[in-house]
Amino acid sequence: MSYRSGWSRDLSLGEALRASWIHDQDAGVTQVGPQRAEITFRLDGAPVKDRISRGQQKLLASSLLMAQLSLFPTDAQIRPTLLLDDPAAELDSERLLGLIREVTMQSVQLVVTS
Repeated sequence: MSYRSGWSRDLSLGEALRASWIHDQDAGVTQVGPQRAEITFRLDGAPVKDRISRGQQKLLASSLLMAQLSLFPTDAQIRPTLLLDDPAAELDSERLLGLIREVTMQSVQLVVTS
């Protein structure tokens, strides 16, 4: 597993945002920031995304989100919002039911598309 932040390691986030401000305004989007971060998984030297199915990719991403949600304080005054974008698209019924079961046990505001 490797992590790439959404900005140069040589700069703080504030510095990176300031440095890209003019370009961001011209492009109409923010070019740097946490939304540009990336986690990459490799298996036997090859990117996992090239070795597993889309359904398996969706389950991998979902498991990472479930782990992240488990770190959110249960007594917080706000609840995270979780968007499941068409979970049935690549999952068989058994895995879809398992995912829905896990998600509904979380203290989140849930938005599901289909």
